[in-house]
Amino acid sequence: VFRPGTDTEAYPLDLLFIEEVDGTTNNLTTSTTTDANVLSITQNTQTSQFYKAEQDTSALFLMFDYAHKKAFDENFGVRYEKNEIKIEGENLGSAVTGEIENSNILPSVNFKYKGLARNQFRLGYSKTLNRPSFNEISRISLQTFKGEPFYSGYEGIQQAEISNYDFRWEFYFDSDRVSDLFAISPFYKTIDSPIIAAELSSPDTVRYGYGNVDSATLKGIEFDYRQSLSFLKNAWEDFYWTVNLTLVESEVDTNNPNFSTTSINLRDGESLTGQAPVVFNYSVGYDNPDSGLNFALLYNFVGERIVALGKGTEPNTDLSSTHQLDFVIGGEVKEKYSLKFKVQNLLNDSYELTRDGKAVIEYDRGIDVSMGFGVKL
Repeated sequence: VFRPGTDTEAYPLDLLFIEEVDGTTNNLTTSTTTDANVLSITQNTQTSQFYKAEQDTSALFLMFDYAHKKAFDENFGVRYEKNEIKIEGENLGSAVTGEIENSNILPSVNFKYKGLARNQFRLGYSKTLNRPSFNEISRISLQTFKGEPFYSGYEGIQQAEISNYDFRWEFYFDSDRVSDLFAISPFYKTIDSPIIAAELSSPDTVRYGYGNVDSATLKGIEFDYRQSLSFLKNAWEDFYWTVNLTLVESEVDTNNPNFSTTSINLRDGESLTGQAPVVFNYSVGYDNPDSGLNFALLYNFVGERIVALGKGTEPNTDLSSTHQLDFVIGGEVKEKYSLKFKVQNLLNDSYELTRDGKAVIEYDRGIDVSMGFGVKL
């Protein structure tokens, strides 16, 4: 048991590493220390790095729907949001504070045309926000795993404002089954003050920080296919498969950087951090509403993406592409109880950060197994 503020605890080795052979207890350890029966364990926890945070949001939303001659649907909405985030803490003896307060009016407009049989066309515009997380505001340096770079936030970081322009064409294979469709959705987004991660220190002591740059653009197209397998045979009606592919191109304008240091120098034209150029999803499953039984096998691929921009001429830090295969099965018992069993990352794909083609850290993510039980009250 570790006690905060105590540097070292000592425990007899014969209480920690022992074996019993034919009734005789033997130590399994050897030591070059002065006392061969003592193992010293040192605690390196920083007791002076912490923060507490709170976030308050109040909102009001108004929406108006209008159907015109059964062929057109129009939707107009506006949302007002007031948000306040506060951070207070300590970082190695220095006070850590941060406060962000914003009020925003967020409009949305959507038009839908359904005058052609088994076809729908949608056109929309909306304004959304990307608020910084608590870690992105706090100056405390955090490390997810040993060997990974440290990330620190900045109390002067600002929220990002996003303008979304979307078009979607949907074709339904069966007018009586709206879940069976093929859709194409091109989109375009402009982002003011996007939040990104970038290198703040020299290559020998790489540390990354969160901040804002001037703007970013993002354009892409999404393909979506979902269909029941009933076209093979009626007995396959409850089986389905889905395919989704998203292709994205993004670009960052790094003028007017807003980071904890003013000496940062970032390159223009890089991709938005965290944004993969390719995302692919495939699933095949079974869902029977009468019996309540459902199961699915799901595959996900995310292409290589930048996790932090390099400073000056230094290379970016990239997260290698990932493959994930999951299996989920669940069901209902007497309409009151539910069970779910899930196995994630069956391929045990690795997590790898690279910098200039060289691995910064790599490890197997492991296979997650979980089970859930629910009761309807």
